[in-house]
Amino acid sequence: MAETLRQGSKGDEVKALQTKLGQLGYSLSADGIFGPQTKAAVEELQMAFGYSVDGVVGAGTHGLVDAQVGHGWNVNSAGSIKRALEAQGKKTDKGSLAGADLGATLKAGSEGPAVAYLQRRLMTLGLNVKPSGSFDAATEEAVRQLQKSFGYSVDGIVGAGTHTLINAQIGYGWTAGGEAKKAEESAKAEAKGAPAAEAKKPPPQKGGGKG
Repeated sequence: MAETLRQGSKGDEVKALQTKLGQLGYSLSADGIFGPQTKAAVEELQMAFGYSVDGVVGAGTHGLVDAQVGHGWNVNSAGSIKRALEAQGKKTDKGSLAGADLGATLKAGSEGPAVAYLQRRLMTLGLNVKPSGSFDAATEEAVRQLQKSFGYSVDGIVGAGTHTLINAQIGYGWTAGGEAKKAEESAKAEAKGAPAAEAKKPPPQKGGGKG
C-alpha cells in the first residue's frame, strides 16, 4: 500500500507523486520535498474531483492521481475540467452540473488553490485569466463579465450562486468567445438585411446565496 504523504514528507514517494502531478499539468518541481506547492496542487486536484480537501495523499487521493494520469487528464485542458465536474455526479434540480459546494466566498484578495481552481474554470468558459491562485483584477473582471452576461448582480464576488453558474455553464459548453462570435455574426447578418439567427443561450442557473 502506498505511503500516506502530507506537507513535510520527503523521499522517493514524494518525488514520484510530484512527477505524476506534473503529468496532470500542475507546475511544481519534483524535488522529493512535500512543500506548499505540492500541497496546493493536491488540494486543487481534490477540489476538481469533489474529494475532501485536506492536501493529504492517502489511499483515495493516490488512486485518483494514478487513475487520472492513466486517463490523460490535464488541469490545463477545458475538456478535463468539465470531465472532472461530471465525475462528481452532482447536479442542480434543473439537471445542470453543480459540482461540490463552494467552501468559502472568493473575492478580491483571496488566495490559494480554491482561487486557482476558480481561474481554471473561468478559463474553460473562455474568460481571460491565468491560474495564479491570487484573486487579482483580471479575475474580478472575468467574474463581473460572466455575472453581467447572465443577469446576475455584478459585484465580482464568487458566492454560492456564481459558483453554481460557472459549473452549470461549463456543463452547457457556454464560452465568452462563442457569445462574441454569435454577436458578430448577428451584426453582419443584420447589416446585409438578413434575419439574424437567434442565439441559443441556456437560462441562468442561480444557486442561491450571494454572488
